[in-house]
Amino acid sequence: RGDQKALQGGCRWRKRFTYVNRVLEDKGVVLGCVEYERRLHDFELPYPPYRKVLDISLGSREGWAEDRLTGLDAETGVIFTDGSKIPGQGVGAAFVAMDKDGVVQASGKFKLPDFSTNYQAEAVGMREGLEWVEEDEGRKAGKWVVATDGLAVLSAMQGGSRMTPLVAQVVDKAREGISFVYIPAHKGHAGNEKADELAKAAVEEGVRVEVQVPRGYTKGLARERTWRLWAAEWEAMRAEDEAKGEGERRRTYLEFAPTLEDLKAGVWDKKV
Repeated sequence: RGDQKALQGGCRWRKRFTYVNRVLEDKGVVLGCVEYERRLHDFELPYPPYRKVLDISLGSREGWAEDRLTGLDAETGVIFTDGSKIPGQGVGAAFVAMDKDGVVQASGKFKLPDFSTNYQAEAVGMREGLEWVEEDEGRKAGKWVVATDGLAVLSAMQGGSRMTPLVAQVVDKAREGISFVYIPAHKGHAGNEKADELAKAAVEEGVRVEVQVPRGYTKGLARERTWRLWAAEWEAMRAEDEAKGEGERRRTYLEFAPTLEDLKAGVWDKKV
């Protein structure tokens, strides 16, 4: 109990997060009173009849609503967004706003914590693009199409359930006159390629933004820590048996049971 209180500090964590925090600290990640990502419950969302009906066009790499980005009127602009997670380097997100003629009006680059997922990066790019629209009354009065290759984020927004707080922020910023369209990555579309370029650059030079710790990250660290601790315990048992003298009882199964490294490699090295 005392150990839990020491870990919690001034934070109001649930007890089950104490282990998660220990796993993170064991990896050298000190997060303070950060929140852990979760899906929102239905009771945390607006009552169904009052939820926003979003204009979202989904698709696939083979078939997507490309016509949504052509033949735009003078009052409609396009905000291309993207997220990028580069292993060993970091996570970035970006948006680039263009008018109907493809002239860049504004752009933004954002650096996320290294533990962030690509899903979170995609959502941050969309959120920040909509935030840029809200900053100016003239932009708010116009129409905007948000074009993103974050299909999973768009699907969560359209379904209205299984949303994380970050995705809910994107939904909250969507207003009348704003629509969303899926655009497949690396198909040669200038706006999408520019957003991708900026997202990669944001890994090094973007404005720092914070996000909640994703469950997948802590699960991976917990799995790694469990293997490591059990391997150390297993080797300690082997060493203890090897140090025993003649006539002392030994753990016979240690002579043929595989090590954890054997199990990982799918090897059963029977020694008897």
